[in-house]
Amino acid sequence: MLKTEDAGRTAHSNKPRVHVLTQMMTQSTSTDGNGARPLRTPQGGAASGPMPQRDPAPTTGGPSRPSCHARGRGRRVTGTTTTRKIKALMRPRTNRDDYHTLSREQQVNLIRLRTGHNRLNAHMNRKFKLAPSPTCACGQEDQTAEHILQRCPLLDEERKEVWPSPTPLQTKLYGSRQELEKTTTFITSAGLIV
Repeated sequence: MLKTEDAGRTAHSNKPRVHVLTQMMTQSTSTDGNGARPLRTPQGGAASGPMPQRDPAPTTGGPSRPSCHARGRGRRVTGTTTTRKIKALMRPRTNRDDYHTLSREQQVNLIRLRTGHNRLNAHMNRKFKLAPSPTCACGQEDQTAEHILQRCPLLDEERKEVWPSPTPLQTKLYGSRQELEKTTTFITSAGLIV
């Protein structure tokens, strides 16, 4: 399909109008440097009409997003990177978890303890069969983050040094920065690799 546009005279020049000619390529044509020619169908014949569109990703029943072309129609292009950065600076700050203020190593240890995806026996045995059994070296329970942080008798001394009074697991994993630092200190002093 051919499309013509007129570029009018500018206010500062007396040059004649320029005609701009653009050609829209459909999806059923291909250019390989030798001009446009129809694509071949899998059966060997030339495609007679536009090729069928396939969904880029199957949906799971949720609301579908319009394509990038549909989203851009009718909008003025003002979303520059600078504009987005300025808007981001103007938004009110949201409260963040204190773990963001810790070092990367401390963050990794805390996330592994929170999610249970760690190198403790329970996870390594159940998911990967790399540990001989899920039980802790104390022999009482499975070696989980909760067992290590709360009840393991082999780690009682280290636990009492870090937390002299009983502290709930929720506070140890999701508390203030000081509590989170205590948790990571306990893990390193116990010699555990999580």
